[in-house]
Amino acid sequence: MGCGCDAEKIQALHLYLGRYFTGYVLEDFHAPTRLLPMAVDSEHHVVSITHPNVLPYYAVLLNECQEQRVAEFEELLRQSDLAGALRANRIAVVSKSGASSL
Repeated sequence: MGCGCDAEKIQALHLYLGRYFTGYVLEDFHAPTRLLPMAVDSEHHVVSITHPNVLPYYAVLLNECQEQRVAEFEELLRQSDLAGALRANRIAVVSKSGASSL
């Protein structure tokens, strides 16, 4: 991964999403500021979750998550139900306090 984000955390995020979005394609990018609300800057990691004939989902990982240990991050994803937040609104933001729908 060439973006400088913690590869272990991104892998943990992919593993988590893969369990809930079986058969979907996961792609990583850093979105331009104009595509995200003002509270989310362009340096945050985004994972798009796509499948043919289905509108995409987007998980936005805030930079503050890079400070957490991988085990804490994995537990945060489970406890805050990132998959549920994504299914509810298609876009979810993961902060150090949990996942929330946008």
